[in-house]
Amino acid sequence: MAMRAASFPKTLQKLENGGETRIVCFGDSITAVLPHRQPDGLSELVAQGLRRLFPNARVQMANAGVSGNTSRGALPRMERDVLQLKPDLW
Repeated sequence: MAMRAASFPKTLQKLENGGETRIVCFGDSITAVLPHRQPDGLSELVAQGLRRLFPNARVQMANAGVSGNTSRGALPRMERDVLQLKPDLW
């Protein structure tokens, strides 16, 4: 737990105190997973795990995955798809 606290202390504090925590999952097809094919995609699995660990937390997830994306394709959309959402963690 000490290692996690050192990695993201403000976010961890929000989770522990039941604060609203915004997380963006950013990536390619592993992140993007289509809801009709697998409803519990990466972002939902992360949210479920966090809610189990921090039952009082109010976790808001955003899925910014784009199937087939590469780092060259992802970089131009970083501002629009991630940073504009003002996430606590991404």
